[in-house]
Amino acid sequence: MDSTIAINSAIREEMMSLITDLRSFVNQIQRPRLRDMLWVRGARQYCLELEQRALKARKSLKGKPQEFSASLERLAVNLRAFSRELSEHPNTKRMRMMYASLAQGYEEMLAQARQTRIAGCQRLSRAMHLKPTNYSRNIFHALMGVGAASLYHFALSRSQAMAILLSLFGLFALLEVTRRLSKRWNNFLVDNVFGIIARPFERHRTNSATYYLLALITILFLFPQPAVELAVLVLAFADPIASISGKRWGHRKLYRDKSWAGTAAFAVTAFATTALYLRLAVPAFTPPIWITISAVVAAAGAITELLSSYIDDNFSIPVMCAFVASLLI
Repeated sequence: MDSTIAINSAIREEMMSLITDLRSFVNQIQRPRLRDMLWVRGARQYCLELEQRALKARKSLKGKPQEFSASLERLAVNLRAFSRELSEHPNTKRMRMMYASLAQGYEEMLAQARQTRIAGCQRLSRAMHLKPTNYSRNIFHALMGVGAASLYHFALSRSQAMAILLSLFGLFALLEVTRRLSKRWNNFLVDNVFGIIARPFERHRTNSATYYLLALITILFLFPQPAVELAVLVLAFADPIASISGKRWGHRKLYRDKSWAGTAAFAVTAFATTALYLRLAVPAFTPPIWITISAVVAAAGAITELLSSYIDDNFSIPVMCAFVASLLI
């Protein structure tokens, strides 16, 4: 039996518009321009407008479903507090705390929209999640990739690497299950254990590290060592550089929330990473060969990253790059 909650088209469009505008606003306030009074006044006014729209959406639903209605009310409270802070000599520390509260409230609202199966909202793609700039996460991402590839190349056999990955995946799977059984345990893991590298949506959905481990297990089982190492290194460097470039210069969109700048940065970085790896690990390749392989792997990785809206790119990118590399190396 279909349990989707039907709402009329006008309310659905308003809610979708609210979600889109909230996402844009929360992304904008990650870096508030507190010395620009024009920006402060505009942000405060828009914040109050979003608060009223959230309350209106809650009223339109007439309190049902209760979970989603409650998340809208909490979001409205956070918006009101943020607006008040903007009018009372805001400082950077408090603004960061309020940004975190708004980001958490936004992701909670998305999670409730899916869980309660509100028609038109439950199929929101990963593109609607917040992906704030997080240099700690970017650095961790690169170091983990380099470390994994180096261990496999210099220290671990295939069976040893598989044993370690399966153990880690079992641990992360256990954490994923147990944190869904206890909200307090979930908050502790997200805020205290993985807080510096976690994204807001990972409080409600499977974290990217679990998908990454699953990708490593898959490519280790299916593909030869050079393809595995190459795929891990491409993800380690190209993905964070694409993320940073897209957020900094990605004004022109290419597909959904992906930009020309981010996609180009991924392709260039993937090409350079592949070329350097091949020159060091497979010196027998002549320039025409390694240049061709680098270009094909970079193109495959960039296209996969561009289209990975429903599948976590920490899984899709290494699997695709390893597959393509295995055909060429």
